[in-house]
Amino acid sequence: MNIRDNLKAFYVGNRQGTAIYVGSTKVWPSNICTPIVFKSLEFKQLVIDNLFPGQDEITDCDASTVNSWYKGNNSIFESTSIEDVSDMTYFSNANINNGNGLFYGCSNLKIVPDILSGFTQFSQMFQNCSSLVSVPDINNQIANVYHYMFSGCSALKNAPNINTSNALTTDYMFRGCISLESVPQYDAEKWQDYRNIFASGPFNYLTDMGGFLNIGKSSDFNLDLSQLPALTTQSVDNIINGLYPTDNNLIIQLNETVYNSLTEEQKSQITSKGWSVTY
Repeated sequence: MNIRDNLKAFYVGNRQGTAIYVGSTKVWPSNICTPIVFKSLEFKQLVIDNLFPGQDEITDCDASTVNSWYKGNNSIFESTSIEDVSDMTYFSNANINNGNGLFYGCSNLKIVPDILSGFTQFSQMFQNCSSLVSVPDINNQIANVYHYMFSGCSALKNAPNINTSNALTTDYMFRGCISLESVPQYDAEKWQDYRNIFASGPFNYLTDMGGFLNIGKSSDFNLDLSQLPALTTQSVDNIINGLYPTDNNLIIQLNETVYNSLTEEQKSQITSKGWSVTY
C-alpha cells in the first residue's frame, strides 16, 4: 500500500490533522476545516474572544455556525476601536439577524462590507461612527426600523441607496450627519415616524436629494428640512414630487434660503397636494 503523509493539513475546530494518500486515491476526511486568513487580526481576535473562546484559529467550518453578531444583548462590535469589518463576509449566515446597535459607538470604523441586506432592523446600527465616510447600498425588503441609523456619523458624505419599502420609522436617521452631500430617493409610503430625520445640523453641504416617495401617506407628521440651506432646485422639485396628497394639513418646513428661492409654480404644487410650506 502506497501511503504518503504531509500532503495536506486540515483543522477540526482548532485541532490540526493531516490528510493522506492511500494508493493512488486521495482520501480526504469529510470534515476538513480550512483556517480562514483574515485581513484584520483585530477583527479575528474579536470574533474568537466573543464567539469561539479558547480557539487559536477560525475555520470555514466555524463560519457556517455563526448566525448572530450578538453576545447576550450586546453586539460584539459595539464601542470597540475596530476600523475594518470587511472580514464579516466570511460568515455567510451571520448577517441574517437584528442589526440594532451593531456598530454603535465604533468611532474608528471606516470599512463596512456589502453584508447588510439580510438584517431585519437597523436602529442605531451606525450611531456615533464618526469616522465612517460611506456605506454600501442596502437592498433590503424586510427591515422596518431605521431610526437613529446614522445618527452622529459626522463624516458620512453620501447616504446609501436603501430599499425602505417596508420601513416604519426613520426618525433621527441622519441626525448630526453634517458632512452629507447627497441623499437618494427613499420609499416613504409606510413611514409612520420621520420626525427630526435631519436634526442637529446645519447640513451645509447637502445639495442633492432624491426626495421621499409618498411621504405623508401613513403619518400625520410634518416634514422638517429647515436645516438644509443648500438644496438645488432639482432637489426641491424631487421633494415636492414625493409629497403624498393629503387632507391632514401637513407642513413642509424649509430653510429660509431655500424657501425664498421657491417659484410660484413650486408653491402651487405643494399646496395642490394639501401641504403648506413655511420656513
